[in-house]
Amino acid sequence: MTQIAQTARPGLVRTVTVRLAITTFLVMLLQAGTVAIRDYLNETDFLNSYVRREAQQIAREQGAAPARTPGAPDGQPMASFPAQYFGANAQAYAFRLIDTDGRILAEQNGARLVALSPWSSKPNARQDFWVRKLNPHERMHVAGGLKVRVGEQDLWVELATFGDPNHTYLKSLAQEILDDVWLPMLPLIAFSLGVTILSVRSSFRPLVAAANEADKISFLERTDRLDVTQLPAEASDFASAINRLLDRVADLVSSQRLFIARAAHELRTPLSIMMLELGHLKDPSGKRLEADVRAMSEIVDQLLALARMEATPRSGLRPVDISTVTRELVSRMLEWVEKGGHQIQFVSHREAPIIGDETALRDAARNLIENAVKHTPAGTMIRLEVTKDGSIVVEDSGPGLGAHLPEELQQPFRKGATTGDGAGLGLAIVRQAAELHGGRLDIERSSLGGARFVMRLPATGLVAAAPV
Repeated sequence: MTQIAQTARPGLVRTVTVRLAITTFLVMLLQAGTVAIRDYLNETDFLNSYVRREAQQIAREQGAAPARTPGAPDGQPMASFPAQYFGANAQAYAFRLIDTDGRILAEQNGARLVALSPWSSKPNARQDFWVRKLNPHERMHVAGGLKVRVGEQDLWVELATFGDPNHTYLKSLAQEILDDVWLPMLPLIAFSLGVTILSVRSSFRPLVAAANEADKISFLERTDRLDVTQLPAEASDFASAINRLLDRVADLVSSQRLFIARAAHELRTPLSIMMLELGHLKDPSGKRLEADVRAMSEIVDQLLALARMEATPRSGLRPVDISTVTRELVSRMLEWVEKGGHQIQFVSHREAPIIGDETALRDAARNLIENAVKHTPAGTMIRLEVTKDGSIVVEDSGPGLGAHLPEELQQPFRKGATTGDGAGLGLAIVRQAAELHGGRLDIERSSLGGARFVMRLPATGLVAAAPV
């Protein structure tokens, strides 16, 4: 059967997952933009978050370097405190760290905070946080303080920003988006993607099963159709349409095969009469005409055999003693084979019957033998073997297939040799017989030196041997 090449496309699970991931990412970007706009329009909330984050960062730096010299003079860089407090714009930023006794542990531009802070002399143990907008008409003019636990002690961190020329608010804004948008959504994203993958795979598992089932469907079998009861509603409609299409194809093919069978049947009687009349002629031209009519009669017989196999349902298969059928066939054909100068050998390794159509199996074996005799020179050894699994093998010691492709030889009216006898229907009949039984025809190189034809039958078609 000719296969149509298809462009590889990504699976539906991958497509849905990628689209969901892109949609989720866009939603997160939209939420991030919403947070940014909210903080821009409502600066009070943002300043509260800004003071808390900056104070916590300063406290972490203090805890990371406990040996830092307390009370360092203004302007002196101290370890890894945020860089804005010591750069070119250091005058726009201030901070100081105070312990429970009011001692300054570290500061930068601390004098600017004294007039702004409610803790100018000593921290209030009951006050954990304060914030003050310094200029209502300018953005990022703010001062504030936060009580932070560092190690075993409480510290009060105060800071101020006068205009924020270093744009440190961007870092605080990014951190707020990360904390309020990205981190809360990560578990949801992972859960959603996992559920999507499992759901899509589970939903399309019946479709995969239907695809495997479709490979085994014979459109001639009216009861051999896709089972739509286990499919989702959308896929069920599609599968039902496929079943209706198979029914229409079956009707068309049946009509075509019926026409061929009737035409071949109608030709048999006049051809037989012509053969009888031509047999009485003594003229050499009559003998040549008789040979042509005989060839035509053989073609009609092959067409009838092919049409019968194509119209035979698998439900009509019955147990067949394949060894007996092939042995009797070889016995009847022995004289004809030897008359052409060939030798034939029969071997059977199968004892139990198989499920099949006796006429189709006999026709297939006969056509394989005739094919070997017609396309090999005199003196060729032909071997017919029935294997343990019930397959029929015919091989010869002839010249082989030459340049012909096995797939081409199995097509109707394709001949291995243009000058050989026959119409090229023999292997098509064998192939149809194999497909009728759910098997296939393989054409290989024989160990005898010639061609090897194997009509393989599926194991499901075998019948167990009866107990002794």
